[in-house]
Amino acid sequence: MATAVLPANGTGVSTRWNTHLGPQTATVEMAVGGSLDQWTLAAGASKVAAINSPNDDDTSYITGAEGQRQDFTPGSLAAVPDDAEITSVSVNMRAARDGGSNGTVRANHILDATTVNGTTRVAEASYSNFTDTYTAKPGGGTWTKADIAALIVQLENVTGDANVVRVTTLTLTVTWSGTSAQKVAAVAAPDDDDTTYVAPTGTNQRQSFTFDASSVPVGSTIDAVSIRWRGFTAGSSTMRADARLGNDLEPGTGNGQTLSNVWQTFTEARDRPGGGVWSLEDLDEVEADFIMTAVFNPGRVTTAELVVDYTAPPAPSRRRYRPSRRPLARRYRSG
Repeated sequence: MATAVLPANGTGVSTRWNTHLGPQTATVEMAVGGSLDQWTLAAGASKVAAINSPNDDDTSYITGAEGQRQDFTPGSLAAVPDDAEITSVSVNMRAARDGGSNGTVRANHILDATTVNGTTRVAEASYSNFTDTYTAKPGGGTWTKADIAALIVQLENVTGDANVVRVTTLTLTVTWSGTSAQKVAAVAAPDDDDTTYVAPTGTNQRQSFTFDASSVPVGSTIDAVSIRWRGFTAGSSTMRADARLGNDLEPGTGNGQTLSNVWQTFTEARDRPGGGVWSLEDLDEVEADFIMTAVFNPGRVTTAELVVDYTAPPAPSRRRYRPSRRPLARRYRSG
């Protein structure tokens, strides 16, 4: 029997943890887009220029009357990595009333014909900043960069309020926990502890990894699979390393391992999620799915590997052909 240590090569279905770099953000300004163009440019070069940075209040702004809507689309997303694991999108608005009475306004967002209305805000005499944060995209599911590119961001002067509203800023803040490449690098060998790691921001958040099984020979019989990981917490808490295969989850024991303020390495055998016998194909699909359980203290994982015990297939025969030393029979006998 032989043993292979499989390094992480990607992130799986759970992507909520940050890297040691912490949450990363980018501000996305607006561009022309959408079908509704009902608000009025009151000051500034254009509607887009008026609601993009800086927050210059009455130097550049647009106004909307009761029931009017104004569509924009996100501008450049160059600051958001293509493989960013996005945890939230915030819609930011800076607004004030345009007359002597307060108005009401909200910033909606639309994706694939699904509209999510923003919180209705009261626009007063002085400009105020308002933010709505969304952890799921319209219609549900995890945000992707492509989702953000396809958004319509819509200002609406709420029906039932006859007062005009001014808006001088409308932007998005995109927050991601890291990129897949950053997280894989953080849990790769060596055990560098506080140098690179991944960490949750709350109890019951999950982060999963996939593994490179190329070092296990084709045709091998898989005898055992273990998750090897190295964890730490600033106080006292518990963390569990589950095995995930498709929709099946093989949880660790109870609440998992008790962490402390000293880095510890754990190697835990896992049965095949869903039952049955491990196969080589399973190793290409299985995920180690980490979760902080019980009392939350900032936990960290600096190493995540899959340890596989296997029996290699029999080596092919190396028998060499040896020609016969006997002379060839004569075709004809001599007369």
